[in-house]
Amino acid sequence: MWVLAYDLSQPDVAVKVYNYTLEQGITVDALVNNAGFGDFGSFWEVDPKRQTDLMYLNAMTPVQLTRCFLPRSVCRKIIKKVNG
Repeated sequence: MWVLAYDLSQPDVAVKVYNYTLEQGITVDALVNNAGFGDFGSFWEVDPKRQTDLMYLNAMTPVQLTRCFLPRSVCRKIIKKVNG
């Protein structure tokens, strides 16, 4: 098991995760999308940066991770992605 500490709400972290797996020779058989956080309050009153981070974490990072890992998975005929 490998443990990485990255803020997945930040741009380009998916590429860093992917590059780490390549550098370490790690084979990824499945992506599990289980990261997240919430926010509450009136739209116009909550912190815009926090909203942006939330949207990035829930939308962009899973897409980027899939884009990074999918080509190697297709070549190995292993495709598993779980949204939790």
